[in-house]
Amino acid sequence: MLRDPDIAAWLPGLPAERSRLLADVLSCYSDSRRHYHDTVHVRAVVNRVVMLLGELGSAISDPPTVVWAALWHDAIYDPRSSTNELDSASLARSALGALGVDQSRLDELERLIMLTAGHRVAHDDLAGAVLVDSDLAVLGADPGTYAVYVAGIRHEYQFVAEGAWRRGRAVVLQNLLDLPKIFSTEAMRAYESVARRNLANELATL
Repeated sequence: MLRDPDIAAWLPGLPAERSRLLADVLSCYSDSRRHYHDTVHVRAVVNRVVMLLGELGSAISDPPTVVWAALWHDAIYDPRSSTNELDSASLARSALGALGVDQSRLDELERLIMLTAGHRVAHDDLAGAVLVDSDLAVLGADPGTYAVYVAGIRHEYQFVAEGAWRRGRAVVLQNLLDLPKIFSTEAMRAYESVARRNLANELATL
């Protein structure tokens, strides 16, 4: 798992500012009402992003912005809200803008975070593919890890009645299965069949 100092190395500003900024964003994921979109999730996503960036090398023009997007992508998370990604992007823009990050990078940061709403990436969007593949990596996990993920999501939506949950979840699963490909980066394509099997198995239980 990625250690805080490793994450901080990708953040702008002086060391003290990096430490404060990292603490602030990670605190967003510590709400007791989060049962999947928590600190474990964000660390896993950042860890995967850094790994994929390392494999892609110079193919990504601005690696830190992809890491920033991973850090902030679920900073605001309310299962009842339809604006979580936009709100998270706004928070990221405010935090990083205050440290002098330029407008073009803030725009790219927002664009990347917004991709995690629908998880659809253009074929030539390598930065977007890195972030989205990292966010969806749990789909290609072993059955036990996948089951923990599903249980966590259900807990976050515990206010939804069982029938409505099953119908809504089925739509989500089918939308993912309908994607031409779930994973876009070469490193994650090895998990495509596992992810489709996990999704299909869960769908069969609904």
